[in-house]
Amino acid sequence: MKSLFDSLKRRLKDAKVDKLIRKLLAMEDKIPSGVINNLQDFSHEEITHALKEAYPSLESYLQKQLLVVLEDQGYMKIIYDKLNNGSEKEILYSLELLALLKPFKALDLIFRRLADNRESIRFEAAHTLILYKNKKVLELAVKELKQNSPYLPARLAQILMGYGSLAVLELINNLNNPEIDNSMIADILILMSDETIDKKVAECLASTDVKTRIGALMYFTKQKDAKNMEIFSNALMDSDAVVRAQAIKGLKGIGAMEAANIVQKAHKCDVNVFEQAAATVEGGQAK
Repeated sequence: MKSLFDSLKRRLKDAKVDKLIRKLLAMEDKIPSGVINNLQDFSHEEITHALKEAYPSLESYLQKQLLVVLEDQGYMKIIYDKLNNGSEKEILYSLELLALLKPFKALDLIFRRLADNRESIRFEAAHTLILYKNKKVLELAVKELKQNSPYLPARLAQILMGYGSLAVLELINNLNNPEIDNSMIADILILMSDETIDKKVAECLASTDVKTRIGALMYFTKQKDAKNMEIFSNALMDSDAVVRAQAIKGLKGIGAMEAANIVQKAHKCDVNVFEQAAATVEGGQAK
């Protein structure tokens, strides 16, 4: 008798949630007041199930309206609380829902989880930020490309690579940012490397900003490809000693020191000057 009662109860519950799903999918210009008021009659789990079924199919303006309603009714607070203080399972569950709902308010909270000591959570937080497809995520990720960041470079790279060409532009535009490690930028660009990126980075070699030119040379240095011989040889003519030092490192990387020696002699430069300057670009800490 008890099993029959439980079965009936589950069927009624499923029918109730299915009705909510149909109402959500039937919305057009705005969320009807009936739907808003009825949400109070559903549990957190029931609302979650309905959202997973209906939310992706809603127009973006209806999604935004529904997010406001979910905030007002306390549903989002439960997700944020689980993200901040929950068990590993609850945190992963919250990240899954946030990847679906994409509330702008949650970005900082998700970023903090990139510093979690559990790899599964770090990875899922990065994946969630990729799914946001929001320029603010790019800005926050690039901003953390520094030596003292609490976030692992691998997870930041995961996010940036997930944004493709948009991330490339953001990375290149920050080559001269004094607060960011341009060696890390070069590392990530190398992971995304293709002919288009090579061309865009090469354009930076003509920049009036020294740090930008150094960052671009770091990118080509990390390729260790003989095709970059001309790039490094031309950079040896640069007016800045640190840029010239980076060019020397690039030529060393492809075993082409002969070209460097020729240019040094033409400029009457001592190789030790270049070696000393090279120390200032180790790790991307160009002055």
